[in-house]
Amino acid sequence: MPRKKQNPGKGQGKKKAPTKARAKAPVKAKAKAVKTQKAKRPAPKKARPQHWLVRPETIRRLWIGGLFTLAVLVAVEAWVYTHGYFGIDGIFAFNAWFGFAACVAMIFISNGLGKLLKREDTYYDLD
Repeated sequence: MPRKKQNPGKGQGKKKAPTKARAKAPVKAKAKAVKTQKAKRPAPKKARPQHWLVRPETIRRLWIGGLFTLAVLVAVEAWVYTHGYFGIDGIFAFNAWFGFAACVAMIFISNGLGKLLKREDTYYDLD
């Protein structure tokens, strides 16, 4: 019967001790390969500039511009006569405070609807 070749696993089989010539040759080759790889690497890409609407200084300028526009529009109402159709809409700066109140009301109503209509996390699970 022919003998089966055994694959030496951990601790099995004899390993030849590397000689000085064998040990140095691969190290030099690896060192050369590493040097050439470093030389061939492209320069790191520059970070892309942020979109102008995302920059903090632009956001600050937009807020200041919006508040300035609102202040100018409210101030102009002091010189322009507005006659209201229902009495209350003839009050000074009615459009500004009515818009703000409507926005606050929408937030509270949407929060209430969210609490009323929300489902449990396991709503779509079959089990």
